[in-house]
Amino acid sequence: MKTLALIATGLMIAPAPARADQPGQDWISIGQAERVLHREGYRLIEIEPEDDHWEGEATRHGRTWDFRMSPKTGRIIAMEPDTD
Repeated sequence: MKTLALIATGLMIAPAPARADQPGQDWISIGQAERVLHREGYRLIEIEPEDDHWEGEATRHGRTWDFRMSPKTGRIIAMEPDTD
């Protein structure tokens, strides 16, 4: 019985598993974000939700760019050359 109590106690204090950021219900879809980038001349490589914005990589004229995008309006917040 003592072992069972120790196991139960250990389960209660175990850290919660890390959870990946998830897009909000009112965010634009990945497809919409890709269309915004395409209109600006970029091709989407990857995109993921990050805290309060979309974040990812895109290419244009043979260069790779890191970008941040408003999740609700699709406005490109930042576009910087990829340094990786």
